[in-house]
Amino acid sequence: MTGPDDGVRDWTPLWPACPPRGYLGQLDPEFQRQMSERRAGAPFEACDRYHTFDLPDGGVIRGAWDLRGSESEYLGGVEFGGKRMLELGPSSGYLTFWMERQGAEVVSVEAGFDVSIDLLPVDGIDTAPNRMILMRSTIDSVHNSWWRMHRTYGSSAELVHGDIYHLPGDLGSFDVGVFGSILLHLREPWGR
Repeated sequence: MTGPDDGVRDWTPLWPACPPRGYLGQLDPEFQRQMSERRAGAPFEACDRYHTFDLPDGGVIRGAWDLRGSESEYLGGVEFGGKRMLELGPSSGYLTFWMERQGAEVVSVEAGFDVSIDLLPVDGIDTAPNRMILMRSTIDSVHNSWWRMHRTYGSSAELVHGDIYHLPGDLGSFDVGVFGSILLHLREPWGR
C-alpha cells in the first residue's frame, strides 16, 4: 500500500462494496463517468488483456484471444450499423469496441464483485467460495483493461455489472444480444 500523496494508487478491487440497489442507474452518464475515472490511472500491469487489440497509433496489445480479422464471422455475420447491442461477458472489450466501430450502440454486462460466474472450468476448484475468490482477484484487472481501451478508442459504449440471470431492469431493449465465450461459465444458460 502506498501513501495518499505519492501519486500511486492501490489497485485493489474498485467495484462498490454495495452495488446500486437492484444494479439500477448504471447507464446514468455520471455513473459511467465515475467508473471510468476510477480506473483512469490504472497502470499497464493492472490490466488483464483477454483479447489482442490493434491500437490507433499502430501498436498492438497482445492477449490470449486474437479475433482480429474474423470478428464478423465470429459474430455470425450480423450487420451492426444502427443496432443497439447487449453484450454479455465482454471481458477486456475487444468485441465491444469492434461492434461500436461498425455503428452499433453497445451496452456490455459483466459480473460484479458480489455476483460470481456460475462455473469455473478448472478441476477441483469449482466451488462457490473459489468462484468468488477468483472474481474478486481477477475481474477488476479485466475491468481496468475494458476502461483503458474505452479511453484509447474514445468509446461511448457502456459497461454495467450484475447477475446475468437478473439483469438490471433499466437497461432498455436491444436489437441483438451477444454471448461471447461465456457459456462455459453458465450452469443454467437458459435461465433459472
